[in-house]
Order: sequence, then C-alpha cells, then structure tokens
Amino acid sequence: MMGSMCTVVLSLEPGERVPLLLLGVRDELTGRPWRPPARHWPGSPLIGGLDEQAGGTWLAVHPGVPRVAALLNGRGPEADPAGRRSRGELPLRAAAAGAGVLKELADDRRALAAYDPFHLAVAGPDGAALLSWDGAVAVARELAPGTHLLTNAGHAYPPDPAHPDDPADEPKAGYFASRFAASRPAADPALPVGPAWGDWLALAAGDGLDRADPRAIIARRTLPDGRLWGSTSVTLVGLAADGLRYDFQASPGDAGAWHPVIAPLSRACATMVLAMPKASKIAALAAGVTALTGAVLLAAVPSSSGAARAAAGRPTPAPVTVAVKPGVIRLAGAVTQAPPATAQCEQADGIACYQPGQLRTAYHLPAVYAKGITGKGETIAIVDPFGSPTIKADLATFDQQFGYPAPPTFTIIAPAGKIPAFSPGNASMVDWAGETTLDVEYAHALAPGASILLVETPVSETEGTTGFPAIVTAEKYVINHGLAAVISQSFGATEETFASAKQLAPLRAAYLDARSHHVTVLAGSGDAGATDFKSDQSDYYTRRVTSWPASDPLVTAVGGTQLKQSGNSYKSVAWNDTDNATFFQFWGSPDPTPFASGGGRSEFFARPAWQKAVKSVTQGRRGVPDISMNAACDGAVSVYSSYQAGAAGWSLTCGTSEATPEFAAIVALADQVAGRRLGLINPTLYALLAEHAPGLVDVTAGNNTVSFYQGTSAKPHKVTGFAARKGYDLVTGVGTINAASFVYELAGVKG
Repeated sequence: MMGSMCTVVLSLEPGERVPLLLLGVRDELTGRPWRPPARHWPGSPLIGGLDEQAGGTWLAVHPGVPRVAALLNGRGPEADPAGRRSRGELPLRAAAAGAGVLKELADDRRALAAYDPFHLAVAGPDGAALLSWDGAVAVARELAPGTHLLTNAGHAYPPDPAHPDDPADEPKAGYFASRFAASRPAADPALPVGPAWGDWLALAAGDGLDRADPRAIIARRTLPDGRLWGSTSVTLVGLAADGLRYDFQASPGDAGAWHPVIAPLSRACATMVLAMPKASKIAALAAGVTALTGAVLLAAVPSSSGAARAAAGRPTPAPVTVAVKPGVIRLAGAVTQAPPATAQCEQADGIACYQPGQLRTAYHLPAVYAKGITGKGETIAIVDPFGSPTIKADLATFDQQFGYPAPPTFTIIAPAGKIPAFSPGNASMVDWAGETTLDVEYAHALAPGASILLVETPVSETEGTTGFPAIVTAEKYVINHGLAAVISQSFGATEETFASAKQLAPLRAAYLDARSHHVTVLAGSGDAGATDFKSDQSDYYTRRVTSWPASDPLVTAVGGTQLKQSGNSYKSVAWNDTDNATFFQFWGSPDPTPFASGGGRSEFFARPAWQKAVKSVTQGRRGVPDISMNAACDGAVSVYSSYQAGAAGWSLTCGTSEATPEFAAIVALADQVAGRRLGLINPTLYALLAEHAPGLVDVTAGNNTVSFYQGTSAKPHKVTGFAARKGYDLVTGVGTINAASFVYELAGVKG
C-alpha cells in the first residue's frame, strides 16, 4: 500500500504579518504530464500548475484577492465514467469565487456525484475552509486558526471533536504537524526564499526521512508494474491583506531548487509581476533612452502616451518593466506517441489538427519543391531565450516521422552569454523550450533545404534591463556576421507597456542593422486579437492595442489565419477561437478566451510610405499585420518534444508563433529564387497587393474581436476589433499565400 498521497499544510494566524501560509506537496505518477505554475487559463488571473492530462490544476492562486485553493484526491467510490468531470476544475472555481463555492457544492448532491472523491481547501488572509467528498457524503467546515495538515485521508490534524470521522492515525500528521506548528516562518513577501520560509524549507524537503518511510512527506515508490510514483512538486504560498508570495520547486527534496512564481512585491506599493507566466516573458527595463532613430515615429502619439504628457509640460514617468512574451500556445492534453490525424482530433476534441505535410499542400509548396526550391543555400535564424536542451534530438525525431531530410546545418549559438542549465521547474524555461521547438520544426518543415541557426539568449524574464537588450545583442551579432538572410521572432510586448516611444530607441538597433544589411526580420502580431496583455501579464487592455516589434515598420508582422480543409483543398479565414466552445475543456473554464490574430493601428509608428495605398484602413498609423499564415488552435499543428522528463511525445500547438517561422521558411524559398537577400520585404508585399498578384490569397471572412472576463465584472469585456475584408485588413494584412506563385513574385522573378 502506498499510503496517503499529497499533503497540504495550512497555517492560519490572523494576528501575524502574513496570516495565511500554505505548503502543498503533489504526489503523482512521475510520467503524468504537467506544466509548472503559470497563468495557463487566458482571460483569468488565476495561476497554478497545469495537469496536461486533465486540463485543470491541483493548486490555484488568485493574486488579486489574494486567495489560494488546493485539491487532494479523496477515498471512496468513483463517479460514473459516463458523466465524470475532472476534479482539476475545482481549485479554479474555488480560487476565483472563494469559500462560497464549497457550500454550493456541498448543497448540490447531483453536481458532486460527477466527481471522484476529493478534499478541497480554500484559504485567504481572513480564513480557511474545507470540503470533503467521499462519493456519498459531503462535509464542509471552516478551519479554526492554527496549523492544519490535510492528506488524501482527510483532515488529519488537529483532532476535531466535531468531526470524529477524521483520520486519527495518519503517520505523516503524527510526525510533521507539530513540527510545522512550532516553526512558523515569517514568509514576508519582501524577503528572499531562505529567510522568508526558515525551518519550513527543511521540513518541505522531507526533514531527512527516507522516501519509503510511511511518515515521509516527500515520497517515492516503484509500483508492481514498474512505474514510478512519488512527490513531483512542492509549493509554498504566503497571503497577507497587502501582499503575497508564491514559491515553487519541481525537485522535491532539494532545498536549493526554489523558484519564485510571483515576484515578492507588496500590493500596497507595486503591481504584482508574474515571474512564471503561461506566456513566459522577459522583463526588459529600457533605461537611459535618448532619441528614437528611424523616420516614421510619433506623427500623432495619443495623449495618453508618455511623449504626449511630456509635450504638454507634464513630466514623463520613469521607464516601466516591459514584458516580452512568446506567442506559442500549447494545448492541454496528454502527449501522444504519434502525431494525430485530423480526423482523430476532430473525433476526440472537436477541433482540427494538422501535420506539416498538410500545410505544404495548403500553401501549394510541392510544386515549388519540384523545381528544386527548398531554401537551399539560405539560413533561417530563430531567436529564442533559453532555447531547448533537446531540440536537436527532437528535430531528428520530427524529421524521421515525416520522412524529411535533416537541415544542411543546424547550429546553436549564444552570442549574448552562456545559457543557464535547463530547469523543468522554471516555467519561463519550459515555455521558451516549447516556443523553440515549434519555431525550429516548422521553419524546417516548410523550407527543408535551408540551414537552421538557433540563436539563444541567457536572460530570464525577471532580470530587468538585461532581457530585451540581450536579444538585440544576439540579433546584431547574427546580422553583422552575415549568418542568416531571415530572422524569425515569435515574441512581443504591447506598445502601451513601454513608458513612451522613446524607450524603444536602443531596442530597435538590430532592425536598423537588418535594414542596412538586407536581412528580413519577422515578428508575430500577437494572439489576443485586437487587445493584448498589460505589463502584469494577467489583465488585458479593454481597448484596442498592438504589440511591438510587430508594429515596427522595419519588421514584417505576421498574423494568423485558420485553415479549413475540404477534401484535398484548403481555405483560409481569419483566426479567431475566442468563443470556440471546444477550448472550454482545454482550459477548464467555460469563459470566452481571447485567442485571435493580433492586429490594429500602432500608437507609436506613423503610416509608412508603403502603406499609403491602404490609408483608408490604417489611417495615419502603421497598420499590422502585413501578411498571415496558419495560427488557429482549431487547426493546431503537431510538434515533437522531449525536454520535460517523462513527457516525451507529440502535442498540439498554435498561435502566431506557428505562423511566423512558417513565413520565415517562405522568405527563405524566395531568397533562393532571387539569388540574394531580399531584406525589408514590406514595400514589395504592398506593391504585390496593388498588382493583384496571384500569389497573394485574399482572406475576406472573420474578425479579431475578442471578449474575456476580468476583475470583478459579472459580464465579459468586449474589445471590438476589425473585420477581414477584400484587400488589406487589420486582421490578416494583405492575406495569405499560394507559394507556387508567391515565392517568385516576392523574389521579383518570373516562375
């Protein structure tokens, strides 16, 4: 017998600076796929680890309240499989709505019957409550001040005369409960991990007990069938009325493996900065900005901007932290040992999914390859912080599956500094590894004869001034050493998160270099339609915004379409999965999710000359995107990865992070046709639009209007975007491509 699985320790002391402390140890089969704590549920402020098999979580934190909810599997008869719901949705409900959810559940026997047995705790600085369901009886209770220890057997400490059915002989409680109670730490949000958690760190590491000891809080067993079961992660949360801290580790037993999930800032004096988001980010504080070079900025910056405030005689605020996020969206679900066919995805999940051969067909690439145009002699540079430790092996597996040749060369460089060792408990590294995998595999899939140059940068998202400038340093190295003809970037930051347009000046250095060296630079236009994230990476703007570097006139902005298959043919519409009911099961929430092609009018950049012919759409501003490729989640693509131990296999991915490397491949094909570097291609794209070039495929259906819940509003916010239309639009740009004609048109060569 394995004994009790999972442990939660709650310490509630109303008179303390941080009244609520929580320790959570998750025990599970070590091969079950999961992702570290992050904001995995778009449109929701909740943060927690993602169970990729069930789609929910075991522990969720609401930073804005603050509140935490944790779930332990219970004991008793299981629910009827025909109507069973995932218990992983319960912490999300409880963290979002509070203890009232426990009473609602306890009073609704019919709703509870859909869940296997569980224990659900919800707590905040002002109190804690517990709901236990054994498959037949539900018991809800408030937890008194003091230290409580919960296991899968239930409320194991302290003894409660009002609940005589509580487990009385839990070995874990007998050993650890008094130790946790006697050494309550300060957990001050302003302190480093060690001083903040004190003796709890040693207890959280197991206190020296053997992992097979029945008292062990950090456990490990080998099951009769050979599978490993044990502790897979440990969480520490401290909640106060004016602040919180949230620390995590994916190496239970290692006291030095802690990572901050939420930067320890007081809510009384600063906005919470999510240190490990779903769309992991690089915090870039661009200080010392002087003048902005490049010709088309600030023709009419809105009065809300820093530049306008300064012009009006009011001081411009100090530079702010800018969050630069990858655009990759990895759908929840267990990895598979083979890439699924479209029909399998449609049957299992109600969405389409595609393999790279289908994208080749959709964009008429076989006819191009038949002429020997594969990207031969060209190099695609892909820029990603951290990279992936397994990318070379993963690409080899990807190629073997689909029968593709290896790229002529696949080189990894780190010109901005040494890359830190990959940590599976660091959500930023995990998300960038996913980004890297998608970028490399799909750039190669569509330009199989091109070489791949992966340019990694070493800076985590919490390091302020060194984040984005490291990317600039790396890109300038590639450009000035002539290492690539096209650069693919799948990240961005909302323009409004910069203090002013001037803050961009030093960050545009690589793009100015690229223009003079005739290197094409691409960037995804974003994945939230007409809006995007604020600097806290939790809330969205409730009005139209655009993201940089896609909005930069020196960059080609790549938007998203949705490929719809009919037999052997494909049609493209604007990507918008916002109200796609299928994704409710992926994200564990019935709320609308703002997944759509980013697009709109820049607040920083005036309309460049090459967009003059579409001024009725862009007005006086730089319009994005310029062109689009497949990005829809209802039409996601299969990628292979093995960077997470025990979770090697195929998963589905979508977003403009897919579209961008796909279009980078198309540019590489055109470079080969031209026999030279094409450089800034935007003027050519709009010239082709004016000529009604057959290689441009107009996208005239769909829009990028999005809606989402945010804050305490009972109704979803709606940001009305733009509609796809004949000619240029602010959803798909000039449209998408028929490569059989487009690569020659872009190169200026007759096919």
